[in-house]
Amino acid sequence: MVDLFFVRSLPQDLKSLGVGLMMLAIRSLGGILAPVYFGAVIDMTCLKWGSNPCGQKGSCRIYDAVQYRYSFYGLIAALRVPSYLLGFLFYLLTKKSLREQEAKEAENECKEEALLNEEIKLTGTELSARRSDADMNTCL
Repeated sequence: MVDLFFVRSLPQDLKSLGVGLMMLAIRSLGGILAPVYFGAVIDMTCLKWGSNPCGQKGSCRIYDAVQYRYSFYGLIAALRVPSYLLGFLFYLLTKKSLREQEAKEAENECKEEALLNEEIKLTGTELSARRSDADMNTCL
């Protein structure tokens, strides 16, 4: 949904650049950082760590399933809520901008209509003057 607003708000000549930058941001933030976030959350739910022959920390042997579930879905929600809020904010700003643009267009139409009415009045006055001259010529 945000993509649609983003693309529609750009001028025609900048749409391809905007879509390219948006995809770069999505790929870099979602493709590089997301595995790090989720890996850290999964590691936090480990109850029993194994050990390597060297004595270093190895892989996890037992996970806390309840904490894993809450942490995993909590991280998903924590990442989605700000994006929805930003999308909603962007929607409101776009709506406000469109209202202002429509108000300006309506104001311009009113000005054009007033100018057209003045022109019609002037043309009507000239026509009346021409008619009175023509009537005077026909009467003489």
